[in-house]
Formats: sequence, C-alpha cells, structure tokens
Amino acid sequence: MFKLFTGKISGIFTLAIQGLTKAVGSILDAIVHTVDTVVDIISAVASPITSTLTKLPLLGGTIDKVLDTTHKVLDTVSSELHDTAHALQTGDIESGVSELLSGVTTIAGTAVSEVADLAEYVVGLADPLVDVLGHVPVLGDAAAALGSTVDNVLGFVGETGDYVAAVEPTDLLNNAVSDPFGTLGGTLQDLSGSAHNLAEDFAPLTDFAAQIPVLGDVAGAVGSTLDNVAGFVGETGQYVGSINALDLVGGLLTNPIAAVGGVVQDVSTTVDSLLDDIAPITDLTNPIPAVNAAVDAVGALAGGVTAGLYDAGTVLANAPSILDQFQLPSFV
Repeated sequence: MFKLFTGKISGIFTLAIQGLTKAVGSILDAIVHTVDTVVDIISAVASPITSTLTKLPLLGGTIDKVLDTTHKVLDTVSSELHDTAHALQTGDIESGVSELLSGVTTIAGTAVSEVADLAEYVVGLADPLVDVLGHVPVLGDAAAALGSTVDNVLGFVGETGDYVAAVEPTDLLNNAVSDPFGTLGGTLQDLSGSAHNLAEDFAPLTDFAAQIPVLGDVAGAVGSTLDNVAGFVGETGQYVGSINALDLVGGLLTNPIAAVGGVVQDVSTTVDSLLDDIAPITDLTNPIPAVNAAVDAVGALAGGVTAGLYDAGTVLANAPSILDQFQLPSFV
C-alpha cells in the first residue's frame, strides 16, 4: 500500500516538473520571439540611417563591419535561446539545461571570434600607414613587428573563440565525473598548448626586441621563462591525467602514510622543476649584486624546502602498511 502511494506521489511530482518545464519553455520562446520582433523593427527603422553611414568615405566600412558583427552575435543568441526554449517545451528539463549550457559556450565563442575578426579589420585599416613607415629604417621594423604580432594575437583570439564555441559542457561535466584526473589533465595540456601558441604569436615582436641591447635580454628571458612554464603546465597535465583514481584511493586505504609520502615527493619534484623553469628570468638579476643576492637567498631557501619535502616524502613513502602491522584483511 505504501509503495503504491509513494509511486503515485512520484508520478504526480514528475508530471508537475514536466508541466513547469514546458511552461518555462513556452514563456522563454515567447520572450525571444518578442525580442526578435523588436530588433527587426529597430533595424528596419534605422536602416536608412545605417545605409547612409556605411557609405561614408573612411568610416563606412568600419560601421558596416560593426553592424555585421552585431547581427551575427544577436542571431547566434536568438538561435541558441530558441533551441533551449524548444528543448524545454518537450518537458525534458535535462535536455533543456544541456541545450542552455551548450548555448552559453556557443554564444561566448561566437562573440569572441566575431570581435576578434572586427578588431583584425580595424587594425587592417592602418596597413597603408605601416607601409609608409616601412621605409623608415628602425621605425619600419618596429611597426612591421608590432603589426605581425597583433595579427597573430587576434588570430589566436579568434581560434580560441572557435574552440570555446565547440565545447559541449554536458560532455565536459560527464567526463569530469567519470574521469576527474583525466579531464583535469587534458584541460591543463590544452592550456599549455594555447600558451605555447600565444608565445609563438609574439615572436615577431620579441625577435625585434632581441636586437636592442638591454631590452633584448629581458625579452629573451621572459620568452624563455613563459615557454618553460607552458611546458611545465603541459607536463603537469600529463602527470595528472595519468593518475588512476581507484589506485589512489586504494593506496590511501591500505597505506595512507606511504600514499601521502608519494604525493609529497611528487609536489616537491614539481616545485623544483618550476624553480628551474623560471631560472632565465631570475638570471637577469646577475648584473645587480644586491638584487641578485636576495634572489639567490630566496632560491636557496626554496631549494632547501623542496629538498626537505622530498626527504620527508621518502620517509613517509617507506612507512610500513597499517594492514601489515596489524595483520588486518585487505578490502582493496
């Protein structure tokens, strides 16, 4: 009798949720339709003005590009909201939420890509000036390096927008639940790859700076350090991605002290690698005795701490298992 009663309650609750979901979907769809209509009316009313503005000698092309970018972003927002509303109207709240999350990444990615494209167009307007400056010995090289770097960075931003737009949040969440370490490791490796690409995009500017005595050394050191850190993040991602959650939990259950010791060793090694990676930028202090002495002191202290941590981790890692000491049965 009780099971029958709870079953009816569950059924009523499910129907109520479905009904509410459908209602929310219908309301959202109506709101989006209304906003679309208002936007269309405003566009129609403003059309004569915008048409005139786009024909202006210098600003016309830019205004046209801004309007085109705005329309593309608004169309994407409208399309994604309609898709979300239609998914909710089926009464499937999970599908509606999934569509909403996917829409958010699509809108964000599209907005970033379109804005980058607009910025690239605006920067391109300065090409005639850059061509003129190209005939000036030093200034021309600087302008060319800066222009190439800006183009590269804007391209990187556009590619990042495409990447974000392609992300499926529900898949990402499912992967994070099923394989948290693998997902985190993959994310870190993606960040590392992006950082490497961004560093390469700055190459024209850093190569030009390398020709200037003092600035060249600074640019080279910063570039090397960023490249090292990006590699460090990638290696950390590989390490994290290789962690087996079950093995880690098993180790903590069978011999928690040794498991903690292993983690301490890994952390110590990681910090030590990071200290090596930032060496190019700390080496810049060599010509300045006072600053260099302070940097060396901090480096020595950090090195001592990491070495101490590693030794402590080694001691802990060699600790006998609790199960072996008390001869308890293993459940792992």
